[in-house]
Amino acid sequence: MAQAPKNNLAPLHLHIPEPKFRPGDVADFGDIIVPEVDANPRPDEHVMPADIHPLAYGLVRVLGYDHHASGSWNPGLDADTMRVMLRKMLLLRAFDDRMFRAQRQGKTSFYMKSFGEEATSVATTMALHSDDMCFPSYRQQGMLITRHDVASPLTFSKTNRAPWGGVDFEITFHVLDYAG
Repeated sequence: MAQAPKNNLAPLHLHIPEPKFRPGDVADFGDIIVPEVDANPRPDEHVMPADIHPLAYGLVRVLGYDHHASGSWNPGLDADTMRVMLRKMLLLRAFDDRMFRAQRQGKTSFYMKSFGEEATSVATTMALHSDDMCFPSYRQQGMLITRHDVASPLTFSKTNRAPWGGVDFEITFHVLDYAG
């Protein structure tokens, strides 16, 4: 049995806001409030989640106007460690580009890029102890690249035919250093 239309609901509408800037325009971010370093101090590891709620909606500033990390969020990393991290992030970016091209050429059926998330996987992996286990998922290729060389984590074998006729690569993640 058909239901009668409900007259008490507001009509549906879709509003797509105009962007503030179009390609080619000079962007002005003067309306963004940039706090001082340590305006949102780093909380203790044992803090209650309700106490760190404002961090999810604010800006955590680490770099001062002198372009150096300072304040309670400064990780205190030496230059060599930061260069290693940068190298891992750049390797991940190059690996990502190659894998995406292979996917677009039909050499693999599925690849999830990690563009823009390089620091997330590389930094968290470098913060772990070498004995800590990692369980990578989508966009976590940086975890494997950080633990090994770029060529080590992945093995390609052109053996499987996808049901739709394309060549499907079998991608195997090796767990080289996890088994003692």
